[in-house]
Amino acid sequence: MKTVLAICLAALVCVHSAAAQQVVGWRGDGTGRYPAATPPVEWAKDKNIVWASKMPSWSNATPIIVGNRIYLCSEPSDIVCVSAADGKILWQKSNEYFDALPPEELPKAQEVKKQADALAAKIRPLQDEFNKLNHQINKRNELTKKIAELPKQIEALPEQLKAREGELAKQNDELAKAPDNADLKKKVDELQKQVNELLGKQEGAPKQLEKAIEELKALPEEAELKTKTEDTRKQIDALRNERQPLSIYDLPPKEGTTGYATATPVSDGKVVYVLSGNGVAACYDLDGNRKWIRMLAKPTNGWGHSSSPLLIGDKLIVHIHSVMALNAQTGETLWTANGTGSRFGTPVHAKVGDVDVVATPEGDVVRVSDGKILARLQTKLEFNAPIVADGTIYFIQHGGKGFKMPDEPADELKLEPLWTTKPKGDRYYASPLYHDGIIYGITQGTVLSAIDAKTGEVIYERNLDVKSTAYSSLTLAGGYIYASGENGATVVFEAGREYKEVKRNELEGFRTCPVFAGKLMYVRGLNHLYCISE
Repeated sequence: MKTVLAICLAALVCVHSAAAQQVVGWRGDGTGRYPAATPPVEWAKDKNIVWASKMPSWSNATPIIVGNRIYLCSEPSDIVCVSAADGKILWQKSNEYFDALPPEELPKAQEVKKQADALAAKIRPLQDEFNKLNHQINKRNELTKKIAELPKQIEALPEQLKAREGELAKQNDELAKAPDNADLKKKVDELQKQVNELLGKQEGAPKQLEKAIEELKALPEEAELKTKTEDTRKQIDALRNERQPLSIYDLPPKEGTTGYATATPVSDGKVVYVLSGNGVAACYDLDGNRKWIRMLAKPTNGWGHSSSPLLIGDKLIVHIHSVMALNAQTGETLWTANGTGSRFGTPVHAKVGDVDVVATPEGDVVRVSDGKILARLQTKLEFNAPIVADGTIYFIQHGGKGFKMPDEPADELKLEPLWTTKPKGDRYYASPLYHDGIIYGITQGTVLSAIDAKTGEVIYERNLDVKSTAYSSLTLAGGYIYASGENGATVVFEAGREYKEVKRNELEGFRTCPVFAGKLMYVRGLNHLYCISE
């Protein structure tokens, strides 16, 4: 069986290599659609796996297929080239800040980083001490409040207990007259429970008071704690101020789920471009020779950067703080569309007449040739990306909208609002999918919605019950749609106006989108790259 699969794989790779290479990036051509594929619909960790290649580290970036090679990312900033035939790693390059520096600047930069690290090492124990002191202050406040309140509670307990015992005796008398009365039995049980709780408090409250007093005595005095806290804070502030000018090589903030290797590479079949979450962009030829590398800007989103680059003609479009265009050959900045605030999703390429534009998750429409903002739509996406189909831009989340683009270009575009829809209310990390007049969206909790693209009407909703967060965008291959949770579970169902489930499959966890070539499916798991075929 493995021999047959290997022969089929080699043939498919050769066919794919011979085909003219189109621009390929996030979600393939940006739509998440592989209609010509004849994909597998069933697999498991030990079933229909052609090969599984161990990756250097994890990543959320979707792999891209370029000829007989696959390009993908690896934490923290690496681009990795893999053979599509057997999963062997062919080359790997890092894109750190020091990689982007000229050789003559490197020694000085390394010294700056060394000084910054030394100051950070001094700050860490002081920060731990500061946190400890604050904890003790909060503990003192809690104990002081408890010591003040407990005597009042102890004093009130006898009366409370007497009242509950009287009520319990009364209800027991009533129950004796009607022993089969379920409501009375329930009331008696509840009153008995309250009496037992009050008896427990009456016994335990004095001990709690004694314990609280002892704990308070063991803590430093309030004045001492405040003095130490203020002194420690001043030391930390002084060191941070000293370190601030040296922090140029600090990595930007991020969250564990996002990391720094979430943006998908993009290629025209001749070179491959990568944008790391540290703000470094780079270009390599297909054999791993670096053409250029640049530090663009540090992302400031505390959750981490996830917007992927787009290649449109001779321009590389990136969206860190604002949408900007780089010369694809040199990496030089051509323009920056100031005021186009960034979010998590990737801008989408569209055309107005014969003019290239990008629509951002923030709702801005920007002309690719010069960066002019042509429209600001009254909508914005929180986490995912818009999609474009049949001259319409769709923004799908818990409040979705569709905007019809004009047929002719202009310096100011007026996009016609078509509809507003209300699919399931929740976060939408995954980007939607358009196919045959239907938009498919999925919430973080894996509730699927099928929406009529013309009217915005919700055709059906279905809880896929994957029991995991959906980060992977919906993907179509052949006539099937693939919906995945980060636990590695994937539901395969038929595209159409009725939900028809085909298969449920398991694999290692992943947050990427599957990609397809003929009968092959590739999935970038957190630990491995998989090639799957039936």
